[in-house]
Amino acid sequence: MSKDEMILHAWEKDKWDEYIKNNELEDAKQEGKNIGIKEKEIEIAKNLLGMKMSIEDISKATGLSLKDIQKLQSTEE
Repeated sequence: MSKDEMILHAWEKDKWDEYIKNNELEDAKQEGKNIGIKEKEIEIAKNLLGMKMSIEDISKATGLSLKDIQKLQSTEE
């Protein structure tokens, strides 16, 4: 392998490593957003449960499953 080929290989490796790092960061950001959205859905569901809204309507409003809302309901009692 010539010196130029070694330099090119090192450059390509650096670029690939940077690409991987950026993808991992983007994945972590998206995961954090998803967690925040889920936490907000749960908070809204708890508030609606406190307002005595039906679990079916809460499910429609938040996107949470009936099972998840029933779990929240049992922990709130």
